[in-house]
Order: sequence, then C-alpha cells, then structure tokens
Amino acid sequence: MKDKIIVNKSQIPYKFDILLASNVFTLEFHYNSKADMFTVRLYKDGEMMCAGEPALYGMPLFNDFYTVGKIPCLTIIPLDESGNKDIVTWENFGETVFLCIDDEE
Repeated sequence: MKDKIIVNKSQIPYKFDILLASNVFTLEFHYNSKADMFTVRLYKDGEMMCAGEPALYGMPLFNDFYTVGKIPCLTIIPLDESGNKDIVTWENFGETVFLCIDDEE
C-alpha cells in the first residue's frame, strides 16, 4: 500500500499544507462538474508552482513542471490500488481512487 493524500472533496474548492520530501507545499483543489474533473494547484512559499494540473488516472501530477527544489521530488499519482477503477470521477475520488505517493523506492 502506498501513502495517500486524503482530499475531502465535500470542501472543494479548498487548500491545505502538506509536507512532501521534507518541504512544505500547499495543494489547492478545484472541481469542474461539466468535465467531471479535479484540478490541483501547487504552491511553495506562497508562490504558485503549477496552476490547474488535472488529476488524471494513472498520470503523475506535476511531471511536466518538475523543477529541482520547487516541485516535490515524489511521484503523486491518482490510483485505485484495488484495481477496480481506471478513471478519476466525483463518485470515486476519495472513495476508491486516491492521490498515492510513490515513495517505496
């Protein structure tokens, strides 16, 4: 089992601070009901590092924006570890699909 970032979708839009790889980041979550899509904004020290990164199943967050010292060096990926789902939706996000941290290496 991978570590998970727990997102309370009933509070969206909202943000919280989280310690990732010894650095404090702020994650801000939004939901687009027409597209049934969650997006994530990433901040470090109050500066926006990434705006509107879609939470797509099986696709690591922030990979296209990785910058040493600014973006977490951990892989954060929306997954259903039971293997029952293969898409992120309002129905399953935070229920069976979670933001998993690949820190097993």
